[in-house]
Amino acid sequence: MILLEKSKYFLCEKALESVQINHFFALSVVRNHVNGQVFVNHADNPEVFYVKHPYGMSLLFGKTDDENFNNWLKKYISDEKTKPEYLQASPGSWDELFRDWFSNICSETENRQKIWLQTRANFEFLPNEFHKYFPETGNHEIVKIDKEIFESFDGSVIPKVFWNNAEDFLQKGIGFCLKVKGKPASIAFSSFVHEPYYEIGIETVEEFRGNGLAKIVCSELIYFLQKDWFIPVWSCRKGNSQSYYLAQKLGFKPSFETPYYIL
Repeated sequence: MILLEKSKYFLCEKALESVQINHFFALSVVRNHVNGQVFVNHADNPEVFYVKHPYGMSLLFGKTDDENFNNWLKKYISDEKTKPEYLQASPGSWDELFRDWFSNICSETENRQKIWLQTRANFEFLPNEFHKYFPETGNHEIVKIDKEIFESFDGSVIPKVFWNNAEDFLQKGIGFCLKVKGKPASIAFSSFVHEPYYEIGIETVEEFRGNGLAKIVCSELIYFLQKDWFIPVWSCRKGNSQSYYLAQKLGFKPSFETPYYIL
């Protein structure tokens, strides 16, 4: 296992092109849009790649029969993590290896002592199925995310987790914030941008959840993207029913599913 130098991240791009699942988070690391890590089996001619995004997502891809790399990988996956990591792998033969390696510690139910096997849903956007939603009261205001909102909005899925800094986000990304009586309540933003694709991230402050605010602010972002012929992208854990069904209210339909592992 070798931690690849950032100056050599270009060595990953050709192999990454063959990955069929949504991999924009890994591409953001490889293209240095965000500070992550890339582990490989060889520094100059890598054939196996393990890309880690700072949010906690990781992508494993490449050949599956490098014994030295696999030994490192088995130990790494089995080691206790200080925070959860969300691992996807391509091709599917990696999943067969995981079932063989970790059958005794892999579970489909949450258990902090085990690897939690989950399903990630990818979606296709259907422009003709999209309908914009509007605020229902005069207490609601939608504004673009600025530096102040970028730096102050708290939660788990927020712009400052997916971008190195506010300047990068404001230059390359886009997002909207729905305020209730002047207080930031819900945001929708581009977590990854690889034109024409803009992947969507959303977060609602706990006290405002359950009021349909995410639907309104997400529709504002999608409407903005459509005007410039950009393509919104959505993927989520299938078990996250709120996100899974919200996507379908906003013009997305499930396209395919893939296993992933919470370490």
